[in-house]
Amino acid sequence: MRILFWLIPALFVSNIIKGQEYGVMLDAGSTGTRLYIYERSGGAIRLLEKRRIKPGISTFSTNPEGVQNYLLPLIQFAQERLSPLTELSQVSIKLQATGGVRALSKAEQESVIQSAQKALERSGFDRPVAEVITGEQEGIYQWIALNYLRKTLGPNRQIQKKRKSAGLIEMGGASLQVTFLKNELVQTESLDSQLYSVSYDGFGESSAWKRLGEEACKEIPLSYVQCRRFIASKLQEIRQPKLKGEFYLVDNFEQLASLLKLRTISSGKLDKLGPSICRKSLASLKKELPLESDYYLSKICFDTAYMSVVLEKIGFHRNRELMATKNIEGTPLTWTLGSLYDHTVAKKLKSE
Repeated sequence: MRILFWLIPALFVSNIIKGQEYGVMLDAGSTGTRLYIYERSGGAIRLLEKRRIKPGISTFSTNPEGVQNYLLPLIQFAQERLSPLTELSQVSIKLQATGGVRALSKAEQESVIQSAQKALERSGFDRPVAEVITGEQEGIYQWIALNYLRKTLGPNRQIQKKRKSAGLIEMGGASLQVTFLKNELVQTESLDSQLYSVSYDGFGESSAWKRLGEEACKEIPLSYVQCRRFIASKLQEIRQPKLKGEFYLVDNFEQLASLLKLRTISSGKLDKLGPSICRKSLASLKKELPLESDYYLSKICFDTAYMSVVLEKIGFHRNRELMATKNIEGTPLTWTLGSLYDHTVAKKLKSE
């Protein structure tokens, strides 16, 4: 477990064409790579396009050169989308890898990232960068994106007057991030002094399934109580400062909530639904959710129990309702937006 109390160097640079700026971000996650194309105009950042490919680049650890062909469709899409709008040499591109690549050895990480760097350098975009970010950085970027979209975070990383920030719990495929302000800021305090971010590698949904689910919660139908009890016995307490204020749940939390047709979830609510979910056979689940894969349906019982336990271990009261979302006012909530915001603001502050 590692804890970080603020930000990373500002490396991302967008260039102004006709009063607009564009940026290309690639989120190289554990299960796939997502491309985001952003436009910044008049201080506002909006998402123009997004695309996703599978699997994650960590699967190329034994064939790192394959990363270049793997990324090519995303790069070509970005080129085709932006060419009518601006010169590609005026648009920066960045790939940031997360939990899946962090789980590789240092040598494997370097090989995969070097191959990604080569692909970006041949793209024609400006200032290509491929790198691995820490789980804490990922959590901070997600927190920035959330509070920027809620209009809580101003143009210079300042909390707006009469606004309160919201914390965030993100469960990815490989890791779990918890990020929030320990105390709301007074006028003389900087964000640096109070922002808290912690990442738990191995607590992501995919990693937990391989470590715990396949051992005790794989064969459905099964007992929700027994599955949950097994998970609770294996997970350590998640210790951090007291959780105060509003919190949002994202990524795999939101996916489960959407599947169960819930806007908010709590440990207690999941425990009420869990037994009926776990009693259903795969065939029964397929009838109810025909668009979902067999693999995903086979994990619903485990996911319900696991997320209930995680919320409890983090320190939330079992009946505390938490908003699960993937959009804020229609805009996708992604850490790549926070990364773009942070680098753009840092560049602006440096130039002043």
